[in-house]
Amino acid sequence: MTGPPPGPHDAVGIDDEMTLLGTLPPIDLLDGCTPVARRLLHIVHEIAETPRERIDAKRVLMLFGVRELGLDAADVEAACEDVAARVDAEYPPGTVGHAYRALLRLGQPWRIRYPMLEVAGMIGDHHDDDPGGPDLMSVRPSDVSTTVLPLDRPPLLPIGLLNGRIDSAPMSPPHNLSELWTAMEHLRQDPDESLDDVMAVMPGPDFPSGGVIWGTDSIRELYETGSSTLVVRAAIDDELQGARTRVAITSLPPGVLIKTVIEQIRDLAKRGRLVLTQWDDRSTSDHVRIVVDAPGAVRTEDLKTVLWSETECERKIPCHLAFGDERGTVTRPLRHWLALANQRCTPAWRPKRGPILDQVPTLREIMDRGGYESPLFDVIDQRRTKIFTS
Repeated sequence: MTGPPPGPHDAVGIDDEMTLLGTLPPIDLLDGCTPVARRLLHIVHEIAETPRERIDAKRVLMLFGVRELGLDAADVEAACEDVAARVDAEYPPGTVGHAYRALLRLGQPWRIRYPMLEVAGMIGDHHDDDPGGPDLMSVRPSDVSTTVLPLDRPPLLPIGLLNGRIDSAPMSPPHNLSELWTAMEHLRQDPDESLDDVMAVMPGPDFPSGGVIWGTDSIRELYETGSSTLVVRAAIDDELQGARTRVAITSLPPGVLIKTVIEQIRDLAKRGRLVLTQWDDRSTSDHVRIVVDAPGAVRTEDLKTVLWSETECERKIPCHLAFGDERGTVTRPLRHWLALANQRCTPAWRPKRGPILDQVPTLREIMDRGGYESPLFDVIDQRRTKIFTS
């Protein structure tokens, strides 16, 4: 089985990726990968006999270490043992530990909006991001990966815009699959469509942790110029106001862990900055729910204001729309990247009957006449980051 098709950055080597410590390598508009992530995905696809077969993470790292890092099998084995003992350590690029964290990131749903891998084992979670070692993990391509990133042709959507990159500064924000697809189809039908019309169907980024983007002006600036700073807050719901006050934190800004917010709330109570009766983490592996109780004299609005201003329930996040090509990383407005994606991506529509056509009809024709289908309908989900507009 072959891996994902080569991207325009395949000329960038591992040594180039780690040239400047602290400088992150570019991500590609089409496959959304750095060179290391692309090669890890390629190895997973290469090893798997079937798309649903699970592959031991250590086996993936073994091939990566031997092929890409020039290590022998004994060195990789020793490195995997070290990673298992110190999995939360900071590993520099060009090491097995760095590759392992990159492999995990491809499958951690609180770090990547649409995971490219399904990872089984102790992968950590949005509570504390504390995964186990490679010997406890197995991986396989996710449904989104096999649908959006076919093996034999360019992707159906630009995964760089779909998944972005939340572990960088500035951040490349991810987007909702349905909204991104609709925006591309609108521009495919009318390349001169205004940014206002594009934002009517794709109003803003969509982070894996949810959250609330505070205001629309910063989003428009991001899409119009390619860079901006977004204010992203936790969603905090009013639950009780009367004899006692209760709010529930139900989503967090990107990159913020539950344990961090709990520790900050505990510190605020200890310092007397908040008068609380209790706080309780009732989150699950899929949902954030931190319940905060205060005396009735405390208004919910005052409680939320302190949480937003003095904990990581609010983050100011520099963002850019920047992707790499053979000249390096460039920042461009949204419509530039959407137009480029329409030129380079595989059309997402196919006839229900008959041969695949060279030219896909316009969206209006598809809606009026029918007779077309798309595999993207199978991977759409309704979660999304909210946007506060008033």
